[in-house]
Amino acid sequence: MLFLGVALFVLVMTVRMVKYVLDLNADFRRVRREGVRLQAEVVDYDKRTGDRADEFHLRPIVRYHLGDRAYQGTVSNASGSNPPPLGSFTTVVVSPKTPYVPYDPYLGIGGAVVFAFAALAAAVGMLSWAVARL
Repeated sequence: MLFLGVALFVLVMTVRMVKYVLDLNADFRRVRREGVRLQAEVVDYDKRTGDRADEFHLRPIVRYHLGDRAYQGTVSNASGSNPPPLGSFTTVVVSPKTPYVPYDPYLGIGGAVVFAFAALAAAVGMLSWAVARL
């Protein structure tokens, strides 16, 4: 019975993750279709820890101009494995509606979508196994 509860919890959390990733993918596709491509300067890095204690990923923080205003933001879909050097310029795509959320137009969100659906399949398998054990 405890295993069934854990399986249900995992399923609910996985469904939430799938919804989040699909919303993120839809936002990325909308911005890539309707947004403006700009040259942005890499001014800093957002450091994220990895799976191991000595592992980390750097996502570029970029500064760019849209219209007459300057904006700065972390590239949302950056992989973090091979960031551009500080001071270099990179192409980003930005929606005028959400100018603080830049995306790399050449990277996708597809890997996250595939992972989310694989996790959903595993959660459904875990739940069916828990029901079969009853």
